[in-house]
Amino acid sequence: MSQIVVADQRAGRIDLLDPVSGRLTELSAASVLAEHAGVLPLADGSFAYADDDAGAVVIADPARAEALARVPAAIPAEHLAVSPDGTRMVLTSGLGANMEAFSDQVTVLTLREGRWRSRRVRCRTGEPGAAALDAGLVLRHREPGGIEFIPWSAVDAAGPHVPVLRGEVCEDVSDMAHGDVLDPLTGVFYTASERGVESFAVEGAGAEGAGAPGPDAQSGRPVPRGILPTSAGRAFFLRFCGRRRQLATTLRGGPADPKRWAEWTNSVWIADLETGCALETEIGPGLVFRCALSRSAVAVSRLHPDGDELVTVSREDGSVLSRRPLEPMERGPRPGREPWDAADRRAVAADPHGERVAVTRGGHGEVLLVDPLGGEPDVLVRTPGPLNDGGHLAWLPGPSPAELLDGVGR
Repeated sequence: MSQIVVADQRAGRIDLLDPVSGRLTELSAASVLAEHAGVLPLADGSFAYADDDAGAVVIADPARAEALARVPAAIPAEHLAVSPDGTRMVLTSGLGANMEAFSDQVTVLTLREGRWRSRRVRCRTGEPGAAALDAGLVLRHREPGGIEFIPWSAVDAAGPHVPVLRGEVCEDVSDMAHGDVLDPLTGVFYTASERGVESFAVEGAGAEGAGAPGPDAQSGRPVPRGILPTSAGRAFFLRFCGRRRQLATTLRGGPADPKRWAEWTNSVWIADLETGCALETEIGPGLVFRCALSRSAVAVSRLHPDGDELVTVSREDGSVLSRRPLEPMERGPRPGREPWDAADRRAVAADPHGERVAVTRGGHGEVLLVDPLGGEPDVLVRTPGPLNDGGHLAWLPGPSPAELLDGVGR
């Protein structure tokens, strides 16, 4: 049964939404979802997220709306990822309520004999991105930029007491990269930057050129594999579809001053991983935050002083499939102020097996379910809390082969 995770991180509540009936069921584990680390679907149909209050990674069963495990982890959480074989997870640390990075802790979770255990190591201080190969951990650093590979064997050998751990680093990456994807079929790591979408492979950790490194790797060296260009702006997030072998994101251009966010240009970018060919579709000015992938489209919410809308773009040919006006938010972003300055936003999720899209109305406690192609009627769901900041949504794909899943939390 399809389920949507609806998180009100400000209110410390997580619900499971049945998109057919519109019924909400509260997850038994009250948590403050780490919004940036997001929700991570797992191959068996469960999902993981970081509790940014209790300091734990929670693995939950959507069918029973209850937690299966709570594993201690370093917070504030920044990025959460799982390895293709499902036996390792990694959680990096971010800023939380602080203005500057202060934590260098990375939490590695290992599944052994049906039980998750965690161990912490220290890397570079910052807000590192992360992905998990079967062979080891990939960290993406900023300022200065670096792609670092650390084998799991090195993590295991480092022992307890939060030791410093370093791996092989490739410095040929932008200082400002932000937004990561791991292709589980090939082991190639992608990151978004002002240079485009940069790609890297880990050589020396297995059969070179033959896909992802093997699980017994003792070392590995990340090397550049080329850059997919983006001409309409820069990407800040990436999404992965294993079924269609695509990457997708939104591109932002225009003035650098965030107070002029209403003038920002926005495009949807879709790339075929087999051919490297990409489509770019302009969708209008304003604030476009994150995107979601339905079976055949990329869905985004576009916020603008002249009115907000939900936009879907075809993943086949880049055409705009629909533009749906959205009810305004009382505390939405205002022109002349930074769009995240005391303002609500909208979260978006899409059915990976269908065409329906879910979008929140931040501050009003509403989730709207829409079929952009007009096949099903709208469903408006009112949540117990206001969904300040827009809340967070994730449409769970259900049990899925690992090579089809996006192994980075969204």
